Amino acid sequence: MEVIKRTPFKKQYIRIKEDVNKEQIIQDFTTKKVDAETLRSLGVEVVQDETFWYEIKTASDADVA
Repeated sequence: MEVIKRTPFKKQYIRIKEDVNKEQIIQDFTTKKVDAETLRSLGVEVVQDETFWYEIKTASDADVA
């Protein structure tokens, strides 16, 4: 990669992929740096579901521990 970067072919041979920084959007939304209305104007909506699970210990699990 570094060798290609030093050649005249770098623009044709190296792709630069732009991607939305989802983590930063979520962080800014949760810390109130940006509100839902502003995000909506950008075509973005933050929807987060909480995940909850539990495990039941059986008698055989208790014997192992």
